[in-house]
Amino acid sequence: MESIVVSIIVPVYNAELYIIRCLQSIGQQTWQDIEVIIIDDGSTDNSLLLIHQFVKNDTRFHVYSQPNKGPSSARNSGMDKVNGQYIIFVDADDYIANSAIENMMVLAKNYSNVMVLCDNYEIWPDRMDRRVLFHDKKDKILHKNDVISAITIGRAGLVCGKLISVDLIRGNQTIKFDEDIKMSEDQVFFLTIAAHASNFFYIDKSLYYYDRRNENSITIQYQNNAFEMQILVQNKLNDIYLTHGLATVESRHLLLLRIKDALWFCINNELSGLNMKNMVTRIKNIEYMLSYQEIKLMLEQIHPKSFKERVMMWAIGTKKGPLVICLQLIQKGIISPLRGLKRRDLKKDV
Repeated sequence: MESIVVSIIVPVYNAELYIIRCLQSIGQQTWQDIEVIIIDDGSTDNSLLLIHQFVKNDTRFHVYSQPNKGPSSARNSGMDKVNGQYIIFVDADDYIANSAIENMMVLAKNYSNVMVLCDNYEIWPDRMDRRVLFHDKKDKILHKNDVISAITIGRAGLVCGKLISVDLIRGNQTIKFDEDIKMSEDQVFFLTIAAHASNFFYIDKSLYYYDRRNENSITIQYQNNAFEMQILVQNKLNDIYLTHGLATVESRHLLLLRIKDALWFCINNELSGLNMKNMVTRIKNIEYMLSYQEIKLMLEQIHPKSFKERVMMWAIGTKKGPLVICLQLIQKGIISPLRGLKRRDLKKDV
């Protein structure tokens, strides 16, 4: 049987604490027909030195360097260099199960225009959570609408844990990461892929380990213009729906759910590093978000699922930044820690 090569793209930026673990997990794959394309995105630590030391005796690994341009640029550079029939992205601070590629290729190898998704683990300083993409899907075949919905609301929007055919990227048009988007670029890329794909498969196993502890991660550091970037992503997603004839009442509802989650993220972003010197600016930033038309539509059409959401959506409806900040600080500083203690106590009792 002709070998099927899977191209694994690893963008790297200042990941010296994690990169060897990542590369070891790739090198130990049970699916042997792989090429590994490592793009060092201008690292200033020892990442590149460690990479060269690790790969020197393994011809499957190919190392390239570029000035720092961001993860989207690094991934695009990697895609330009692939020789395989399938692609999977692995971030430098993450790692994959030894059988990840083989599990995915068992489903993908007889199909074109295919996307294979799997669950993943999220690693936090004090715990490891399993992230299940499709709670009600035990069969291997997914419907296109289910995948598009999961990507839109962010449940399956991450770059990790997806194997895709190269012919999806190099089909009628070249699909790339939008380098103007500095966060949530995964969603735009994979929604475009899903719009073109014909076959979707799901593995209800956690084959990807997503490490959330890297202090250089965009999800940890304060992000300037976070809300503007999220609105840009929102508009891009809406354009994809319109371009591919996917726009429906349901898709509009999904986009409103997404803007709700984006708002939570942006509010928490404003709380990052909050102090007396930046308090006034952060309040103005939050009140600017609350005045946005999409937020008004979200409040009118999205029903809260919990008491916490009801309280927060009421506060958002008042458009008063100080109130939103106070309630969110209470949630983060008091309620969430108490819930964590209760969960740990329950585990001890069991």
